[in-house]
Amino acid sequence: MIQKTKKILDELNIDYVWKKHKSIMSYEDAIKVDKELGFTGIETKNLFLKNSQNSFFVFLTTFNVRFDKKIIKEKINQKLSIASEEELIKKAGYIPGSAASFPYDIDVTYIVDNRIFKTNKLICSGGTPTESYEMETKYLQKILDFLPNKKIYIDFD
Repeated sequence: MIQKTKKILDELNIDYVWKKHKSIMSYEDAIKVDKELGFTGIETKNLFLKNSQNSFFVFLTTFNVRFDKKIIKEKINQKLSIASEEELIKKAGYIPGSAASFPYDIDVTYIVDNRIFKTNKLICSGGTPTESYEMETKYLQKILDFLPNKKIYIDFD
């Protein structure tokens, strides 16, 4: 998956900084590592979700946003829950705590928190606990437009 992420970034001529680092297992770890690496952006959060029909979704937001099932249900008219670790590994190929923002199989729907676009830079998981990259937020929409997946954009009041 790392190579697929890098391939998309390169194919779209995205300006990014990719770095290897010590293993990150929490957002507290991420903040420390970001400082050590000189990253100045905000950490993304990618939650792998599913509905009762076993359709999968990725909720793309920032690390400081809490997943609220009720609000998501109101916004997209579907009840979602966090997928199991096994489902994340089997369906997406990522281990828990290091799910990347992209790519995912075409049948996985993106739910994008529009607040993410109010940041200047994003720090994203490279798909493993030991690799991350930083890019300007302006590139995120270009990436999302490129991906063939269905997208649902949500405004939070």
